[in-house]
Order: sequence, then C-alpha cells, then structure tokens
Amino acid sequence: MLRQPAPEAVLVPRLVTVVVAAQLLGVGRSTLYELIARGEVHIVHIGRSARIPIQDIDAYVERLRERATPVGRRRLRRRTG
Repeated sequence: MLRQPAPEAVLVPRLVTVVVAAQLLGVGRSTLYELIARGEVHIVHIGRSARIPIQDIDAYVERLRERATPVGRRRLRRRTG
C-alpha cells in the first residue's frame, strides 16, 4: 500500500504589519492609525516592531457588520439646495 505524502501545512500569520492590515481592511495607513488611537483596533509590539493581530482585524470587521443598517431599511438622505 502506497502512503500519500502529508499535505503541506499552510501557515496563516497571526500578526501582520500596519501596512498589511490597512490593505486587508481597504483603508490607508493613516486611517488605520486613527482606528488604533481610538482603540477600535489593537496593536502589539515585538521589540520595536508594531503588529496587529489578525483576530483584531476580524473582530473590527464583525463590529462594523453588526452596526450596519440592513440594505432594505436604509434611509436615503435628500439633498437640499
């Protein structure tokens, strides 16, 4: 009986740089630093390197989804002028 080789383990990073986190969220680096300053996304330091846990990015996105208004109930604002 032939034995199949073990599939390669896919390593998923647990921490990403600020630049990568901003790309994942689709925002600029400055916007991400504002989110960090407001405490909406947390940052950890390894020595002098700043990293953001993927778990925090996922939690932030989930909070955004929970706050979002369902599409069918969205109110449109009328422009005056």
